[in-house]
Amino acid sequence: MSFWAIEGRNYDAYYAVAAGKKYLVLRDSEKQPLAVAAGGTGVVSVHLEKAGTFLWWAKYPAPPPDVKKITYVTPLGAPFENVPISDQ
Repeated sequence: MSFWAIEGRNYDAYYAVAAGKKYLVLRDSEKQPLAVAAGGTGVVSVHLEKAGTFLWWAKYPAPPPDVKKITYVTPLGAPFENVPISDQ
């Protein structure tokens, strides 16, 4: 089974919402996303065998300290709502 996570380097399709604000993937000084790297074609592609795993990661700005839960949005399915966050 193949899993297509990012097409066309569209990292902004993966974001968090907290306290009415949208948080996009952080970028470095060259505007490259601080996330798993896309290949030369701009696609992150992973081949997973049955029961396999893949860790997709990205860095996001921190919400205000009083925010304890976020909603995480991805184009791959329904939003993950009320995801607890911590300062650790």
